[in-house]
Amino acid sequence: FVRDCNLRTLFDFVQSPIPLKEVYIMTLNVSGQWRIIQTNNFTVDARVGQIRPNGEFTISGIYQLNGQSQTGSGFGSVTDSQFQCTIDWLNGSRGVYIGELNPQTSRLNGATFDASNPAVTAGWESSRTFQIT
Repeated sequence: FVRDCNLRTLFDFVQSPIPLKEVYIMTLNVSGQWRIIQTNNFTVDARVGQIRPNGEFTISGIYQLNGQSQTGSGFGSVTDSQFQCTIDWLNGSRGVYIGELNPQTSRLNGATFDASNPAVTAGWESSRTFQIT
């Protein structure tokens, strides 16, 4: 192709706009209410806001510690199979959650840790299944 056209034709081809309506970004739809079930016997009741076009979202959560409810909020992002978020808990800790979609179960699973002590980790799994939209 390049050999059979002049430089101006090639420049025009490269400069031609691509209609944005034909560009689709696949994201994992994690919005709504669901639970993060941790391997250290904590369960977070999470509420994930609407997924923005760039994959970002807000999240709020609540869990029980010594009979007391701990609440927090934060932000995160998602792609077609990857999930990550950070929740700032009112007790001062900052929970980091990193995971991916398990293609066999359609559930998210991964690892979590407190940002102030990243050496101590726990596994986690979502209480519900998810689909790519």
